[in-house]
Amino acid sequence: MKRNSIIFRIEEIPIVCAMILASLKLRAAEFERYSPKFNAAFIIDYENKIIVLEGRTHTLRIVGELKQITAGLYEKVNSTLGHIRKLEGYLIRAQGLTIPVENFKFKELREKIKGKEVEGYVDIMRLVIENLTGANLTAVKAEGFQDADKAALVTLTEEVNDENLLQNEKMNEMIRVAKENKDIIMVLYTIAANVMDAGKRIFFDTDKEAVKEFTAAQIKKRIRQEKTKKEEEPVTETGMLTGKMTDKGTGESLVEGTVQVEGTLLVEMTDDEGEYQIDGVKVGPVKVKGIMDGYVPL
Repeated sequence: MKRNSIIFRIEEIPIVCAMILASLKLRAAEFERYSPKFNAAFIIDYENKIIVLEGRTHTLRIVGELKQITAGLYEKVNSTLGHIRKLEGYLIRAQGLTIPVENFKFKELREKIKGKEVEGYVDIMRLVIENLTGANLTAVKAEGFQDADKAALVTLTEEVNDENLLQNEKMNEMIRVAKENKDIIMVLYTIAANVMDAGKRIFFDTDKEAVKEFTAAQIKKRIRQEKTKKEEEPVTETGMLTGKMTDKGTGESLVEGTVQVEGTLLVEMTDDEGEYQIDGVKVGPVKVKGIMDGYVPL
């Protein structure tokens, strides 16, 4: 496989591998009929490799956090439209302004909101707030604007700025850990690319929608869209799961093993004592899966 054939960013590849695994498991029977190499053992080995990678990078968990941050961020940005619509009306009617209404840059602000340009949004909002002082503030208050309205604009702007910084921090973290684990990621992508090629061949004549699941361009489109898609999730009570991974025969602590809460993306590596802590685990009975080089996964 030529390196220039990869259309994904390095931090996206773990997500790609997980998506390909999901499609492979869904269509396992068709794959095994196509080639016996795509048997249950192949799928289990591929899944375990992804679990180990997730234990090192936490990419899938970070993506989930990014979705929540981004959804909240854009909700706040969009909520600004109602505030500025009212403020613009006050300014148009106000007497005694020291600057023209155009200097508040509402047109540019709406463009930043529409384009989801958060840094530009924050800059213009701070300009609006800066202009709402002295005679300008007195003038709009005479039309019905209140101190609480200005306070709301200040709070909204700083919350958006803080969430944008957090979003950037998470994205940088995802890129950093991906680069640190580049060799492992590329091995996994080689497997994924093999599955993608087979999938396109298997379903080309029978299921065009299935072909999309194994087409790199379509997968990239899904990933880029999913990062900004708002998803409503029910609030679930969670807690922290702690434990220790040991050799069943000797009792020896197993260091740098991987522990996954089954049926979730919650994964951690064991520390120098073989112990692990997994936060965000749904309260109630759970099953965990342990993976360690030289041992059969349990």
